[in-house]
Amino acid sequence: MATFIIPVNPRRSFLNEIFKDGNTLLWIHKRGYPKYQEGDILYMYISSPVKEIYFKARVNRTNVQANLEELSERSTWIKEEDLEEQVRNNNNDEIELIRKVPENLRSQLSIDALSSNGFMKNFPFGKPVNISDNERLIHYIESVIEEKNSI
Repeated sequence: MATFIIPVNPRRSFLNEIFKDGNTLLWIHKRGYPKYQEGDILYMYISSPVKEIYFKARVNRTNVQANLEELSERSTWIKEEDLEEQVRNNNNDEIELIRKVPENLRSQLSIDALSSNGFMKNFPFGKPVNISDNERLIHYIESVIEEKNSI
């Protein structure tokens, strides 16, 4: 099992739609991204201008095929062309929500707070980062998330 921080672009995805209608969703697996395995943990980091972790999720299944209807039912995309890319790519990971980070704790999971706890501040924005070997950072993130866990 691996642990990743994955970026979510608030200019491309409606943040209030992520996990809105349930605890699972199909997340596009882009070429060049790490291959997730079932059971991997994903900390979903909302990129600029937010720069905070909002969700902790687990990969349930990989290489999930879905049609336009299935993907559009639970789409979080702002632009239609992003949904169309997901349909064309047709390689999704089913991820399950474990925790939503309460709003009052999100600042503790900002890029500055993460950097103060072992995260490389200049990580490649736009690509997932494997933090499996960074026990200090994982421990810090978990201590914040578990402080007042709620879904």
